[in-house]
Amino acid sequence: MDNLDSHSQGNFSQEEFHGTAISVTNHLSWDNLGINRPCITLDPTDASVPQLPDTYSVVQPAELPSHDVFVPCTPNHSSRPSHNLVPGAKIKDESWMAHVSTVLQQDTLADNEVITWSGYNSRLMTNESVKPKAVIGVLPLFPNKAATPSMMKHAMQLTVYDRDPQPWPKPCAWC
Repeated sequence: MDNLDSHSQGNFSQEEFHGTAISVTNHLSWDNLGINRPCITLDPTDASVPQLPDTYSVVQPAELPSHDVFVPCTPNHSSRPSHNLVPGAKIKDESWMAHVSTVLQQDTLADNEVITWSGYNSRLMTNESVKPKAVIGVLPLFPNKAATPSMMKHAMQLTVYDRDPQPWPKPCAWC
C-alpha cells in the first residue's frame, strides 16, 4: 500500500489525483503453484463502470487506542531478523572475484565465459533454485491517504487471505 500522487503539467490544470494504491503479490513455489483462475473480462461496448462492493470501497473509520508506539521484536529484544545473510553473500562475492581474477589472467576469453557478477551468479543457478513467476496485481484505487489508521486497517483486512480454515493472527492491535 502506498500513496499515489498524479499532477498534470499545466499551471491551471485541475487534473490531479491523490490517493492510495494497494498491490498484491503472490509469491509462488514449486510446491504451491497457486490456483489458476479465469481472467475477468469486461464488455468493451458497455461504457458503464462496474460497482465495487461496499466491503471493498467503503473505508470504515478507525483510530489508534493510544499514542504508544509498538515495534515488534524478537525474543532477544532485537528488531533485526535472527538470520544473517551477509556471510553467505560475502562468500559468493569472493568466489566471483576469484573467478574474475582467473579469467583476467587468460590470454583470450572463451565464447561461453562470463565475467560480470550477474552472469557468474546466473551460471550458479539451478532449475530448482529458480522460483516460478510471481503474480502481481494492483487493486482498484482509493481516494483516501495511505498514512491513516483507517486506510491501513482496511488494506490489511482486504489483503489477508481469510478463506483458510486456520485463522490468521490479527496483524495489529486495532484490527
